[in-house]
Amino acid sequence: MTEPVAKKHKSNKTPTTDGPIVLQAKDGSRCRCLYILQKKNRQCNMTRRKSDKYCAQHKVEMGENSGKRKRIPCPLDPRHTVMEDQVERHLQKCSALVQVPTDAWYRPDYNLPGHIDTSLSDKNKATDSDNNAETDESGEASKKEVDFKKWYSKLERFYNEHLAKIEPEPLVLKHKGIEHRLEQLENPKHAIQQGSLIGHMERAGILTSFDNVVIEFGCGRGELSRYVNQAQFISKHEGKPRVGDKSRKFLMIDRAGHRMKFDTKLLKDFHEFVTDEEKQQEIGEPVVERIKIDIKDIDLAKALELKFPTLAATEDKTVSAISKHLCGCATDLTLQCLFNSTRTRKGSDADAADAAKPALRGVVIALCCRQLCNYESYPLAGRAFLAEHGIATSPEEFRTLAKITSWAICSRRPDADPTSRNHPSGLSLEEREQVGLWARRCVDYGRVHSLREAGMEADLYQYVGKEVSLENVVLVAK
Repeated sequence: MTEPVAKKHKSNKTPTTDGPIVLQAKDGSRCRCLYILQKKNRQCNMTRRKSDKYCAQHKVEMGENSGKRKRIPCPLDPRHTVMEDQVERHLQKCSALVQVPTDAWYRPDYNLPGHIDTSLSDKNKATDSDNNAETDESGEASKKEVDFKKWYSKLERFYNEHLAKIEPEPLVLKHKGIEHRLEQLENPKHAIQQGSLIGHMERAGILTSFDNVVIEFGCGRGELSRYVNQAQFISKHEGKPRVGDKSRKFLMIDRAGHRMKFDTKLLKDFHEFVTDEEKQQEIGEPVVERIKIDIKDIDLAKALELKFPTLAATEDKTVSAISKHLCGCATDLTLQCLFNSTRTRKGSDADAADAAKPALRGVVIALCCRQLCNYESYPLAGRAFLAEHGIATSPEEFRTLAKITSWAICSRRPDADPTSRNHPSGLSLEEREQVGLWARRCVDYGRVHSLREAGMEADLYQYVGKEVSLENVVLVAK
């Protein structure tokens, strides 16, 4: 927590004699902590004792930690405090405690698409925080010079020769099942994106099979799954469920534990849109499961087997993968997860060993944050694709490529001079945006190539305009 700094406030804010500017508690109101949060420019909202000025957290910071029982910083995470006599008990349940999962589907690094050659040292393992750093013999990080003008020429040549003719087609779709939401929102940009993504799902055939398990990777609170569920039960014309509709199965995967999740709302929406009890029994409630795990560590086939036991008995068992803005390497880990645990080839092209796996019906993933991609998680076929064309022949070159991708949308500022070359690359703002776009396409089409090599039809589309989101490209496979 940042130390409070005295600053001018309105007349209802009165300084105390011991440091910060605080708010006086109003008569009859809840006794709020009188600490001023400098970053948020507001009073702390925690409750304090009547005899104290500050809450338990800020008493420590303000040096008022007196009395028989004292609070101390948590040994695992000093950003919060705990009673000194309760440390042992707290450590057993602290949210900062890293617990090794014991679930049957937990397999460490299962979805990393192969390891870097043993001839490469640990310094070559990609990390976004140090894209151009390499380690010398003493272990100290040193900056490596990058010839960005050479990269400009290389990416321009490759783009013009191979990618310019297949630039993602603008294809902004809508779905009738989400129009009611557009009318309710003052800022509908997220609903517009969700509507277009659901339209692409329907176009790719993801929403046509009712035995299909819809898996939302990097789901967060599960908002996209909720509106996929809503769109299913809202008729295109009358606001009633279509005849023959059946409830879906949803599996949500995220490594973080989020508050205010939408999981239960899928069931509430079902009862709101399907009011007839006979119809409810005929369709059945949606089945919603959630797994908290890193995508790189999940055996998806095992998770599906245990979470949806009836799926194994289904002859035509299929799954689909969806996500809205799946950051950086999470997209690549998702693709490898699907390659490991599902059948991507059809008919005689499928391997006998894959016969027991569910078939992959489709993929709809809105892409973002290519600068967070790393060589270790990038698909093997994608690596070969880029290396074949001389774009990224080593982990170092891939890190540089990933860094350049951020220039496409992160270089422009309101006061920026588009002609200035006052940048480490020596390129102007317009040149950086252009080369950043070329780099993004290289990364994206490496993923497309990987899906095609796995036997799927894959393409990129601009699913919304840039005025809605600069991250407006979706990866669609079927």
